Formats: sequence, structure tokens, C-alpha cells
Amino acid sequence: MVAFNDLVPALILNLTVQTVFPIGSGEISTGGRVIVGPIVNGTLQSEPGFETRINATISNADDWPTIDPDGKHERPDLRGLVTTDDDEHLEILATGIQTIIPELNQIITGEKQLNLPFGTFQSGELLMTATYLGTLSRP
Repeated sequence: MVAFNDLVPALILNLTVQTVFPIGSGEISTGGRVIVGPIVNGTLQSEPGFETRINATISNADDWPTIDPDGKHERPDLRGLVTTDDDEHLEILATGIQTIIPELNQIITGEKQLNLPFGTFQSGELLMTATYLGTLSRP
């Protein structure tokens, strides 16, 4: 029998976004629009069983998503820095495409602030890439 690879969670990034506001006065050249969501706090933690143990807090981060012209998809552009419990620093970058569900739209438009439960964005279309960069030094 042939063994197949399994995809399992490795890292969980949990963020709190401050009030979202638009950048500029209208559409960009593609017809979409850009907003910014300052990240006020958050954590990056490895899942139990993942080989590399990470427990870090957000030091500085912002999300600069672009909203597609049809208003149905958002393209996150998260950039930030986390600090581990060992006082090491990692850069985090996350981009992708996600379907704008009603709860996300309420946050984007500033209609209200919501606490979205884990997995909310996984219920729709989600194509995401994330990059974690950093150096670790050992005494």
C-alpha cells in the first residue's frame, strides 16, 4: 500500500485588528480599493506535535488588504514582527485570496467590530500563503 502525505496544522496566528480605515479617497488602478487594519495584539503559536515550538506575541503588524472591484474577494497583505518567549524576532508575511463573508464585510466597512471565531475564514474559499522569517541564536 502506498502512503500518502497528510496536511496538518503547524502554526496558529491569532490577531486583534483595530478599526479598519480606507487608504486614499477611492479606487486604485485595478478598480479595487486598499484598506489598512492595524494589528493591536496577537499571538503566533505552534500546534502540539509540530516539531518547531513557537510561542510568540505580536510586536508590530498591519494588514493592508486590497478589496476586489466586485467586492466579493479580499487579498490580505499582512506584514509584521513577532517576539518569541526567548526574545527572538520573526518577520511574518501573509498573502492570499479569501471570499468576503458577511462578518468580514462588517469589519471592512467599519459597520461594527466583531470577534470572529477560529475557522471562520476556512468555511469559504481561502488560498493563503504565509512566510515566517527570522534567525535563532543559541548561547
